[in-house]
Amino acid sequence: MSETLTHIGPRRPRRYAPRTRLGCLTCRRRKKKCPADGPECRTCVRLSLDCEWDNRRHFPTSGPSPASTAAGEDGRPSSEPDHDLPLTVTELSAAIPPSPSVLPAMTDAGDQNMLLSYYIHSFVPNISVVHTSSNFFTSAILACSAAHLAKGAPNSDDQARLLELSLRSQVRCHRFLQERISLTGRLQSDHIEAIAIILLLVGLEVQNGANTGKWVCQLDCVRNVIKQSGGNGVFCRRSWEAEALYEHFLYHDVMSLIMSGVAGSETDELEATSPSDIAASSPLPFSEAEVPWARFLPQDRQRSSSSSSSSSKRRPASSTSIHPLLGLSKDLFFLIQKIPRVKPVQSEGEGCLNPAENELFLNLERQFVDLRFDLAGDACGGIDLAARLDLVVLAKTYRLAALILLYRRSCVHEDQIPLLAQRIISFAERISEGNAAEAGLTYPLFLAGAELVDEESIVVCATKLMKIRERIKVMNIQSAEEVLQEVWRDRLNGGPYRDWENVLRNWKWVINLG
Repeated sequence: MSETLTHIGPRRPRRYAPRTRLGCLTCRRRKKKCPADGPECRTCVRLSLDCEWDNRRHFPTSGPSPASTAAGEDGRPSSEPDHDLPLTVTELSAAIPPSPSVLPAMTDAGDQNMLLSYYIHSFVPNISVVHTSSNFFTSAILACSAAHLAKGAPNSDDQARLLELSLRSQVRCHRFLQERISLTGRLQSDHIEAIAIILLLVGLEVQNGANTGKWVCQLDCVRNVIKQSGGNGVFCRRSWEAEALYEHFLYHDVMSLIMSGVAGSETDELEATSPSDIAASSPLPFSEAEVPWARFLPQDRQRSSSSSSSSSKRRPASSTSIHPLLGLSKDLFFLIQKIPRVKPVQSEGEGCLNPAENELFLNLERQFVDLRFDLAGDACGGIDLAARLDLVVLAKTYRLAALILLYRRSCVHEDQIPLLAQRIISFAERISEGNAAEAGLTYPLFLAGAELVDEESIVVCATKLMKIRERIKVMNIQSAEEVLQEVWRDRLNGGPYRDWENVLRNWKWVINLG
């Protein structure tokens, strides 16, 4: 038989793939190339496998390893036996342990990089509700990041490239939303993902300084989706992701309510589920000595009647917590959502509200004044004391701005609005420059600046807004500055009072003050 096969020639030696002594045991068993770049290699992390290492092998460091020294110039390891295996107990203790649950000694930066990589590539995909994060949710983040980074691009070419990337990412997001919305405007699936993407696109409109009503339409879409889900109470109970998204929506919804008079229509609000719902109790009448705005005014400008004693008992002040990430009080924002319900009453030819005839006005006024703000220690364990105090001051400026919105509907409180505006400016000066809470001052500074009458306060307000815009590079602040400059120009030149809503109507602008 062997004689008949002699014409075939000698058997060709079988070629084996070169093997590395540096790879993990998991990749070597699977006969896959191992990058050997960490306690858990990228291949095992990507496939969610247990990355096991031989306890006799040293983990490769930044310096040249014995195996790399013995390897040839082509990068392949030599066929010589490995004589650098640790043999002593000290050497074995320094080697990588076989169990992935026990981490080797690493620097702080190495620990953070490894844990972040594990969280992104292994932990989140196993628990997150957002199953499409690798495509559409990431596209919304890329759209916002590219647009914001373009503002600081060193040259026009880089800026154009980043803006093009942002535009392409927006197109992918809109395509994702169009595939899930029926012809009747009903969102059919992926509610959480869709709302998250829409809110990110609203933020994109804010940072780009858009002055059209596009962001209002986007919020209307989110509002309809929440209504389709059974209302905000049912929606928030679905998951913690849904509750977090609703808090972001609540913030932007309040910003849209400020512009409801400019947009020409009042937005439909969702039902309030706040513990301090305004329908919980009827208002108590104010005595002459306890006008609600008196405590916010300088002592020398309070009414003389405030010095008399009060004959009626006040309710105890309620305390509300401030969200450590958003820097807002949900109780306060639920109250602000009720302001559009206060309709101006036509009385003797006047188009303003008589507060004595409106129970809702008195109820809102009292609850705004009685709110007390605090920061729960459990929710803000990682925030230092200075930042906590800045968040409390920020919430107080929002409360004063809400009173301005309420008093703009009353002909009785017109003379108190400039005093509240002056108080907002004094609070804003307390927030340290460069603090993250400073970025939330656009809304109160805009409402206060439009009511200021003295030049010194106007300069302080304009300087504060300019510094915030230059630091965070969010262009909706520039739109707010342009409106205020138009109002201040006439006022400082002795011209007639010009309301900021009239300026926005003439320019056909709808800006987001978030």
